[in-house]
Amino acid sequence: IASSTEVIDQIMTWCIYRKYVCALIVLDGDKVRKLIESRGLSTARELCQVLQEEFVRFRSSISAQELNNSWIPVTFQILPEPFNENDGTINSTLKLVRYRVEELYGELLEYSYTKEGSSTLNPRNLATLQSLFNLE
Repeated sequence: IASSTEVIDQIMTWCIYRKYVCALIVLDGDKVRKLIESRGLSTARELCQVLQEEFVRFRSSISAQELNNSWIPVTFQILPEPFNENDGTINSTLKLVRYRVEELYGELLEYSYTKEGSSTLNPRNLATLQSLFNLE
């Protein structure tokens, strides 16, 4: 997914015996700012809609065609900061530490399976985008 768009810097997909796959994503701030400027976006909702388009672009890629459709995330939650060694979400070899991500973001993962959280245009994503990019 991250290779099909420039705006996603890090991603972790999640589906432990759930009806669909969700993802936690970290955005590339500089590239998102360029996207905001080039498209003339002024609200978090507009940006979130564009990010959703970027996210689903993966589905039409060759990589996605090689995967079982049920393994492709249907929604995502935007994280306010990158996975990193300081919080233990990345280890010293720069590998993602899934159990630590689950400890820190378990509630957000659960939110992905609620009616509100299953939509990418949810209040938490909008609030995160407002905070990260000073949008309305």
